[in-house]
Amino acid sequence: MDKDTNCRQELESLLESLERIIGIRVTLQDPYGFFCDEKGNSYLHPDRVYHRLVFCQNADRQRCMVHEWKKANETAGGKTRPFLWPCWLGPQQILIPLRWQDRHVGSIFLGPFVSSSSSPARQETVKGEKDLPRYDMANFEKDSALFEAIAIGIIEKTISASMHGKGERWEKIFRLVINRYTEKIGINDAAKELNLSASRASHLVRELFGMPFERVVLEHRLRRSAALLESTDLSLSEIADSTGFCDVYHLCRMFKRKFKIPPGKYRAKLRAERERI
Repeated sequence: MDKDTNCRQELESLLESLERIIGIRVTLQDPYGFFCDEKGNSYLHPDRVYHRLVFCQNADRQRCMVHEWKKANETAGGKTRPFLWPCWLGPQQILIPLRWQDRHVGSIFLGPFVSSSSSPARQETVKGEKDLPRYDMANFEKDSALFEAIAIGIIEKTISASMHGKGERWEKIFRLVINRYTEKIGINDAAKELNLSASRASHLVRELFGMPFERVVLEHRLRRSAALLESTDLSLSEIADSTGFCDVYHLCRMFKRKFKIPPGKYRAKLRAERERI
C-alpha cells in the first residue's frame, strides 16, 4: 500500500472512531488544501467534507457557507482548543481547530446536534431537526481531551505522508508554499528560507520538485482552487482572492490550462457526479 492510500485510510479510521465514540456526525473542512497529496487529491473521504444530513440539505446553502465556512474558520484561526459553534439555524456544533506550526490548517466539525438539556418539546423549525443526535454538554470538557488527541493524530499522519522521505530542504520549501501561497512570493523568498543564493535555490527547487518555484506555487494554488470548487459555494472571485490569483480571469485561464475545463464547469461536473452517489 502506498503512503497516500495509507494516509487516507488512517485519517478515515480516526474520524470514524471519533464519530462512533461521540455519536455525532464528523466532518473536516480543509480551507487551505493542507490535507491533499502532491497531485492535489484529498486525503479525506468525500463524505467527510459535507454534513450530508437531511437537516443540512434543507438549509440555505449560501447562509451555511458564510456561517460554517467563512466565519467558522476565521474564528477557529484564533483558537487552540475545541469550542462551541452554534449552527445559524439553532442546533449546536463543536469545532476542533487543526493547527500546524502555530497556524490554522483546518477544522473538524462535530454536529449539528441538539443539547440533551434542550426541551424535548422544542418545535422543529427545519426539516430533519427532530432526527439530529443529542449530546450531553456536561461531557464537553472531559471529551475535549479526546478531541485534541484526535486532532494531533490527524495532523501527524498528514505531515508524515506529505513529507515522507523528502528531506529537510524539500520540507522547508513545502512549508513556505502552503504558508504563503496566497501572497506574492518568488524564488528570493525560497532562497531566504533555504539560506542560499537565488541561483542555487532555483536549481535546488527544480531538482526536488521537477519544476521552477513559481510553478510549484501555481500548482498549489490550482489544487487549492479545485478543492474549494468541490467543497464550497464560494464564488470564482472569492476563490481567486483566497488562493493568490490576481483576478478571476487569471484563475480561469490557468485552471483551464491545467484541468482542460473551465472552473464553473468543473464544479458543475463534480456536483452532478456527487448527486448520483
